[in-house]
Amino acid sequence: MLEAYEGSKRTFELNGQKLRITVKPGSYDGQKLKIKAKGQPGVNGGSPGDLYIVLRVQNDMRFQRKGNDLITKKPIDLYTALLGGKVEIPTINGIVNMNVPKGTQNGKTLRLKGKGMPVYNSKSFGDLLAQIEVVLPKSLSKEEEELFKRLQTLATQKRRTTV
Repeated sequence: MLEAYEGSKRTFELNGQKLRITVKPGSYDGQKLKIKAKGQPGVNGGSPGDLYIVLRVQNDMRFQRKGNDLITKKPIDLYTALLGGKVEIPTINGIVNMNVPKGTQNGKTLRLKGKGMPVYNSKSFGDLLAQIEVVLPKSLSKEEEELFKRLQTLATQKRRTTV
């Protein structure tokens, strides 16, 4: 996927002849590249046809590609989901900080504009979509448990006064 992001040049041999192709940034799986006059010889001595190459873009386990957007899963702790904060998000070419709004729900998708794949033959980029996965603590200290019980009591009292 990195080559499809950055672009690259590839050289290969076909029928004893070296051919060089350019994979442009934003190229996608299944895209066809045409190389003029490098195909099979023409009928009755005619000029050779065109050669078509189908690109196969390897997946990056961190991302799912949807058009020019990249989708990733981002686990965050309960406290960041409730109170908000900054988290680090991997992109294809590094790590960026993302703001998590206060009260972010499990399954919410946050968008980082311009951090996805390049748009083919363009200077613009798709977005990176971070799907939030709130991770609950597996165990609580005695003090944490007491604080959560106090929060539960406060929430119950709040519900009673608003009904």
